[in-house]
Amino acid sequence: MGIRWYEVRKHGLDPYVTDCFHKPLYDYQRRMKGMGVTVTPDLVIDDYPDIVTALGGIRVKAYLYERSSDTEMEKIYPIISAFSAINGHIPDSSQDPE
Repeated sequence: MGIRWYEVRKHGLDPYVTDCFHKPLYDYQRRMKGMGVTVTPDLVIDDYPDIVTALGGIRVKAYLYERSSDTEMEKIYPIISAFSAINGHIPDSSQDPE
């Protein structure tokens, strides 16, 4: 889906996001370097389980279209808060979302 600055700004997340990059689709560590990603993500939030497992982070259900019943991102804030509070360690949330 590309670099997602539009979504970051639309939802007022600019103060919390340092940068956005294209996502490698396989061989994540090596491909990130080849794509010019010069940092290691602190936390990946994605619906694709393999990238979350490879880089560490939170797996969410796929977002296909806007719907009022979608509350998937509500679980993210407490996890990010815990991540921040313990300086880089989060509970394993790479398992299939409910």
